[in-house]
Amino acid sequence: YDVLIRVCPRAAWENHTMVLNIMYQQIQPPERRERTSEEDRLAQSGMEVVYDGPEVDVRLTLLATLEGLVRAGSEDWHCGPDIGAASTDIIRRAVLPNLVWRVGRVDATIRKVALAVCFGLLKCGGTLPQSLFDTAGELVPLLCSNLDDSEVSPRMMACMCITVVLERLQGAFAAQSCNEIYPLLLKRLDDSNDQVRLSICTTLESFFKCAPKENYNSTLLDYSLDQLYVHLDDKDSSIQQGVYSVIKVVSDLSRELVLKKAENAKHTHRDVAML
Repeated sequence: YDVLIRVCPRAAWENHTMVLNIMYQQIQPPERRERTSEEDRLAQSGMEVVYDGPEVDVRLTLLATLEGLVRAGSEDWHCGPDIGAASTDIIRRAVLPNLVWRVGRVDATIRKVALAVCFGLLKCGGTLPQSLFDTAGELVPLLCSNLDDSEVSPRMMACMCITVVLERLQGAFAAQSCNEIYPLLLKRLDDSNDQVRLSICTTLESFFKCAPKENYNSTLLDYSLDQLYVHLDDKDSSIQQGVYSVIKVVSDLSRELVLKKAENAKHTHRDVAML
């Protein structure tokens, strides 16, 4: 099955309904059951309790196969219409169930592969705007939850996925969605990895363009600028430039507030050149 898909991706996409249905049946997370007293004891001692049986390998293999299928399809324009037709189902039945946070190394690996599937689907442009709009309410919160992953690569992929969603659905986000998202994005400015910090700057640029101007309330803008000006004084010039680009986008929403915050920051910044 895996070889047929890798060797014949165009044929696989032409028959995507049959091909993907086989995957969907095998990659669903198992239902959680009550832990035994012994499993409780092991969990409390820091040892991992793995609920999945032998099907873990099947789930991982098929998710990886799906990621390869999306990647191969994105390189062949003949596959575009089929990827678009399947995109909603892929997000709902393959990506969303496997992005939900669950404890353990096994589930962490599965989340990473699911993120790779999601990023491949978004990056290739195969996801139709309507499909993305229909699934964004579930997809964006799960992507944001992966911004706190302990590993760098899931955090990076989550940043890039969120950026694409914000760009593709520009103007469609409600005020409540903006209020829920922005603290999670700003938190990554303090990430331990500089590449994630740079990536979140790009995401923040898209965020401040993703909704009508009136959906960004004064509290959101005020707190965001406070955080941005702190990092505008970063010792890394590339971070400074990334943050500066975000502030320029914010200035389209409230130029007066941006200038006021810049004036106030002159008393605390080591170098006022960027200000």
